[in-house]
This record gives sequence, structure tokens and C-alpha cells, in this order.
Amino acid sequence: MMKRVNFIFGCSLQLEKLATATLLSGSTAVLAAHLSRGHVKFNNVTHKAEPNPYSWTNLTNMIWVDQPAGTGFSRGQPKNQSMEQIAEEFNGFLLSLYHTFPKLQGKRLWLAGESYAGKFIPYMADWIYKHEAENQRAGIHLHGINMIDGFFMDGIIGKELPSMQFAQQHYRSMNISEADMSALEAKAQKIGIADYVEKYLHYPPKGPLPIPRNLNKSESVYSAFKKLAKKANPCFSPFYVIATAPCPLNSMGQNVTSEKAFPHNYFNDMPSIKPIIHADNKTYLSCSRAKPFKIMKKLHTQFPIHTVLPGVIEKSNRTIIQHGKLDYIMLVNGTSLAIQNMTWAGAQGFQSKPNKTLLVDGETAGLYHSERKLSLAQVDRASHMIAAYKPKPAYKLLQFLLGQIEEEDLIKA
Repeated sequence: MMKRVNFIFGCSLQLEKLATATLLSGSTAVLAAHLSRGHVKFNNVTHKAEPNPYSWTNLTNMIWVDQPAGTGFSRGQPKNQSMEQIAEEFNGFLLSLYHTFPKLQGKRLWLAGESYAGKFIPYMADWIYKHEAENQRAGIHLHGINMIDGFFMDGIIGKELPSMQFAQQHYRSMNISEADMSALEAKAQKIGIADYVEKYLHYPPKGPLPIPRNLNKSESVYSAFKKLAKKANPCFSPFYVIATAPCPLNSMGQNVTSEKAFPHNYFNDMPSIKPIIHADNKTYLSCSRAKPFKIMKKLHTQFPIHTVLPGVIEKSNRTIIQHGKLDYIMLVNGTSLAIQNMTWAGAQGFQSKPNKTLLVDGETAGLYHSERKLSLAQVDRASHMIAAYKPKPAYKLLQFLLGQIEEEDLIKA
């Protein structure tokens, strides 16, 4: 079957003036367009479409792309053997898109994505930069990337090593018993990660982090805490750890308690929508069962933090890494550990501890820090999908990415 990439173009009312941001999701980008960042979003209680005052199209032209082939409504069999092949395929899509829609040519381009997109966005950016002459002739001018709760590091760093600290911070609010926590702490002590964050998360870092071997499931503190959370709260969500009952499906076929997708969703229940967006008449699934992501887990490609990410940061005007503090898919201090173990622009990690307050409408929304063209934002009470639960901070951080506000504006109400 011939490959065909599905995308949705969200046109700003100021098309001639604004840059273009391309968003790739860790599931399908169509999901992001309809849950948090598009012109409309679906109310999870009434399941009705409502205008979205924090649509990213207020700030820039948006292109939501179901990538790679086989994801969402994109057509074709995923046969890529490496992240480099996925990046080459995506660059080919961009070249075709810019040829078909010449008004995009010459505009500043940013790549943004959440979750699993954190694994392939740096490879895509690296490919575009390495083929700069061809892309510039086509009018493609990449300026930077934005990764939101992204999988740009190994799971041992992103999940396992900070899991005991996360458990200690949240177990009381999650109604997990002291007895269960004592057993969890004993498990963490046995495998040597009980106080890993306290020992090794330093500013500046004291050297490369000691990374233990990968743990099997019976040893995993991360998995054990997840089980305790589900025992205490049947509606526990790894996406948003304070979620409580009821826990119904949202309009896009997602249940916050599960990492799986379900076919009962807006696109499948209203078949008249698919022809309007030029989508194939296929069963739409937002994520999880999508074959491309199962294949990508088997690719023989290192996580970008070990390969291309440092160079992408150096070549970009701006790189933002965001993380919601209530995400248990990937943990906020996993992202911090990964950054402190990465060398870019002549130094390892941040040299100063993130301590600047991110303000939105006069209220504290989290912390941020910038050094050597890399910015980190940790968003208070935010989930794995920051824009869905905390749209205002996500909106302000997009303004910063695009250069519409300066760094000092992040600490202004």
C-alpha cells in the first residue's frame, strides 16, 4: 500500500505574518488537535465541541501530523528500521507539503511533540539540519524544537531511578498505606536506588551519572508503586496521578486509567467526519495499539540524548523541554536527571539549579530555567499532556518558543 501522511492544517488568522509549528504526538497528532490545541476541543463531560480560547492557532499556523506511516489516519505499512529512516521520511513529507502550499515557504518552522514524539523529534530536526541546503531551497527554515513529557532518554533514567522519590512525595495524597510504603522502600534499598535523586541530581553535575543495569519487572520500584496506586484508587492514572472517579472514556477514545486506546470515539461514532477531513474509512485509534509505535520500540537506534539531541540544541535558536509534575508515564526528575547527564555547548548539564518561578495570570504555574539555548519548564499540577490539563502555561511557553515573548516575560503575570 502506498504511504500517505495524514495532517490537519490549523490556519492562524495572521497567516502572512506568523511562523509555522508542526506538532507530532506520542500517539496521533489528530488527538492533540481535538483535545487541547486546536480551534475547538471536546468537553469530557458533555462530549460536545467547544471553542478553545487557548488554541495554538491564535499564535501560529499549526500542522498536526500523524507520523510515522500507519499512525492515526496516515496510510501505509511501517517498515522503517531506524529513527534516521523515520526522520528522512518526515523530511520528505515536509518537502512535498511546502511544494504544495508555497505560502508556507520562508516561514520559521518549529517542531513540537509530546510523549513518544520525544524520541523521534530530535532525529527529525537533526536530519533537517544535516540537509540544510536542500531544505532551505524548498523554503524550510527550522528554528527549534519543543518536547513535552518526552521519551528522549532511557526508561531506567526517565522512570525507574526517580520513582522512589516520586512515591515518597505523593503516597499520602494517593492514599497508599505506610505499610505498603515501607515495603516499597525496602525494595528500593535492596536494588540501590532509594535515595538516587538526592545523591546524584546536582547543579552543576559532579560527573556522568552511574546508571545501574536495567531491572526486571519483579525488581522494578516504578512498577510496584503503580500497582500500589491502582490498589488504592481504581481510577489511578499514570498520565495524571491525582485523577479520581469517575473515569469514563473521553471523546477521543481514551480512558485516563489506561494507556490503551478504544474504538469508541468521535471519528468512529460520527462517520460523516472522516470524508470532511479527507481521512480513510478506517477504525481510528488514538494510540497504544498503533503498530508503528510497537515497531519503533524494537528499532536499533539509541535514545536521542545519547546521539543527536546535544547537536540539535546547539544548532537551534531555542529548545524547550517541558514536564508536568503529576505525570507518572515519565517522571519530572527523570527529565532533570537526563539533562544533568547530557553534555552540550561545552558543558555537562545545567550549571545552576532551576529556581525561577513561571507565572501565569499572577499565579505560580511552575519553575523554569534556561542555559546555553536549552530551557526546562516544570509545570505544577500538570499531567503527561500539559496543554490538556494546564492550557494557560502551555500557551505561554509556546509564546516563548516562538519568540513572541522574552524569557523575562515568563516571570511576569
